[in-house]
Amino acid sequence: RRRLFWMIYILERYAALVTRSDFVLRDDEIDRPLPCRYDLFSKNQPVETRWPETAGRLRSPIDHSENLGSFSYHCEILQVLSHIQTLWRKQVDICSFSEVKQWEQSYCELDGKLNAWLMNLPEDYSRLSQLCHSDPTSRISNWLMLHAAFVTSVIRLHSGAAYPVARSHIFSPSYNASQKCLAAVQSLREIAQDVSKTGMLGLLGPHFAFSLWTAARLSLIHTSSTRGEIDSDVEIFIFILNQTGRH
Repeated sequence: RRRLFWMIYILERYAALVTRSDFVLRDDEIDRPLPCRYDLFSKNQPVETRWPETAGRLRSPIDHSENLGSFSYHCEILQVLSHIQTLWRKQVDICSFSEVKQWEQSYCELDGKLNAWLMNLPEDYSRLSQLCHSDPTSRISNWLMLHAAFVTSVIRLHSGAAYPVARSHIFSPSYNASQKCLAAVQSLREIAQDVSKTGMLGLLGPHFAFSLWTAARLSLIHTSSTRGEIDSDVEIFIFILNQTGRH
């Protein structure tokens, strides 16, 4: 039942992100620890995993990270992405120093959470491109979708600061935020090209396609804001999205 709950959680989160609707499952209502690795689950082996950080409950000091897998980390990154979505849906008076300051504090905290989450991932995560060519299996596809979820989170957090729709004397575009967005787009482009070359697109679901669309949209926004030439990344993402659509 724990695994089923988290599967529902992921589907509900993506549905809300795509439609920009309210979340149905509130974080403070989560009453289950994170799911375990699939090999432990398939053996029906009872193990302990850490509890997610939710409203009113800090993460347990007992980690049990050895029992976590890509699905576990996917649930965690979507929790951070949920907080990012909530931050950007909150109205802020960009002419009020106190409100902008409070927003900046929340923004920096979420950036710190993304960085901490990334640092706690297993070593294999940093070798995704290499693994695409050496081990194109469903196990690797789970890590690819995890990478795509992280890229979506980075873009969702920093794009509003990099390319704000409104500006003031105390709220202006952040160059650092734009560079983080572009770096995330570049990393997804490289992974997507490897996935396309190795014929793994059929193993990836709509979550991956949504991340490709998010990255392509960011490239267009950057081009529009800088009044430059359309980046070749956009054509690459459109090409791979066309391939993904066949599945």
